[in-house]
Amino acid sequence: MSQTDIEAIHATAMDYIEGYFQGQPERMRRALHPDLRKCFVHRDPTSGKVVVGSDRGAETLVRHTAEGLMKEDGVEVSAEVLYVSRGLAMARTMCPYFEDLLHLAYFDEYGWRIVNAIWQMNEGEYQPDIEFEMEFWAVK
Repeated sequence: MSQTDIEAIHATAMDYIEGYFQGQPERMRRALHPDLRKCFVHRDPTSGKVVVGSDRGAETLVRHTAEGLMKEDGVEVSAEVLYVSRGLAMARTMCPYFEDLLHLAYFDEYGWRIVNAIWQMNEGEYQPDIEFEMEFWAVK
């Protein structure tokens, strides 16, 4: 892979995470493949077991971004490219609240796009209401 590809993968990951917190749906849409799958891993408060939370797609993320549901000024975000092989890549985005692991693929018609994402809350001071998170992220 070329340095240009690595920079494009990083830019795609930054469009995803910065677009999210800056309430910029056009950046989010540019980062995501239309068939994106996203899920989260958490500990179920009732059973205590680690489970996979509801799956959602690109349109849900774009809509939430447009609605400004996570818009917050000054959030420190970052992205790193972890792996690249021909037309596949993996990246990680981070912020104070959660981290995402992203699978990206190169498409002739789109360029680099995120096709899969899995995320988890960070440990530490910020403790989300898991029931709220499950309802908030439910596919609608």
